Amino acid sequence: MKKMIFVLGDSRTGTTTLHKFIKTAGLKSVHYFFKESGVTEPAHVEYEVNWERLKN
Repeated sequence: MKKMIFVLGDSRTGTTTLHKFIKTAGLKSVHYFFKESGVTEPAHVEYEVNWERLKN
């Protein structure tokens, strides 16, 4: 049986850090903020472009 873990959290609660940790451990992880918002990673590199995408 396939096991899944769901982590839900508001902004600034560590979900990005947890996502990166899980990926570093070699496990599959999906962080919907980046995937669904169209923001490019790392988000801080193209901050202004990403901010415009999120506002629209």
